[in-house]
Amino acid sequence: MAWVMWFTGLPGCGKTTIAQRVKAMLSEMGTEVKILQLDEIRKEITPVPRYTEEEREIVYSSLAYMAKLLAEAE
Repeated sequence: MAWVMWFTGLPGCGKTTIAQRVKAMLSEMGTEVKILQLDEIRKEITPVPRYTEEEREIVYSSLAYMAKLLAEAE
């Protein structure tokens, strides 16, 4: 069974730190974990970001679709 966790919050609030700790705990229990980071995805999709509403929609949709594909691959 595959599932997805999604952490949201303001920049610098600790989302990555929490995700890494959760990953470590789940890995110790034998659960494979992948972390998708919006900033990394944004760099690939929009190398020169403008942070428009349209661009934000594209980036978030891409992230959600990648998470869906990973979950379905399990």
